[in-house]
Amino acid sequence: MVTHNPDLAKKYATRIINIKDGKITSDSNSFDGSDDLEEDEINKTSKTKMSFLTALSLSFNNLMTKKARTILVSIAGSIGIIGLAWGYLFAIIAIYVVLLLQFNKFVQPLMILGIIPFGIIGVILAFAIHKMPMSFVGGVGIVGLAGVVVNNGIIMIDLINRIIENGNIKDKKDVFNAVVEGASERFRAIFLTTITTIFGLLPTVYGIGGRADLIVPIVMALAYGLLFASLFPFQMPQYGRYSAMRRFGVLGFLRRR
Repeated sequence: MVTHNPDLAKKYATRIINIKDGKITSDSNSFDGSDDLEEDEINKTSKTKMSFLTALSLSFNNLMTKKARTILVSIAGSIGIIGLAWGYLFAIIAIYVVLLLQFNKFVQPLMILGIIPFGIIGVILAFAIHKMPMSFVGGVGIVGLAGVVVNNGIIMIDLINRIIENGNIKDKKDVFNAVVEGASERFRAIFLTTITTIFGLLPTVYGIGGRADLIVPIVMALAYGLLFASLFPFQMPQYGRYSAMRRFGVLGFLRRR
């Protein structure tokens, strides 16, 4: 029999081998090849004697131990995922509160938060393309990504607000022109800061200059999430909804005078 239980080995095993750090430290019945045993002598050697009920009990205990270990690992993983989800929800709420204090409006923070799903889509596509499983570390990167992708929206909406407040807005066309002007003025700054951030993260993702496998999922989530959220849609949800809400007077009603 083969077992890691020293008590069972002393009671039932015919040969006990102790191993430490991959090396054999002791062998109760070592074989060096110098003794040539006849086949009859080998057959006469004592065999392990264990009753059927004892063997059945040991097998059942081993099976239940493995099942319990599997259940505990699954529960621990679930707790980690649930905790990560709660952390993400808390991050979204905290970002909304900060934006609410910044703009003193209820709708505009929601418009800025609308860019976050694009970042999550970018992360999912990146992990799928690289055939990398989504891990807990990658989930932490998604949580951090939520606080990064909103920066461009803050810069854009803040400038548009100032243009509208300082300008001579008479009709819907003036509001639309203000949105276009704000987007045009901030395009270069947003584009350059996004590109430099992404190119600063990609060497870590692909191991240029040395590999850091532990943080690769976080860096990949940040790099590709920022790429997809900032460059591909380029804040179009914010611009479009901002213009539409301005046209229908929603933001004007919610705005604090």
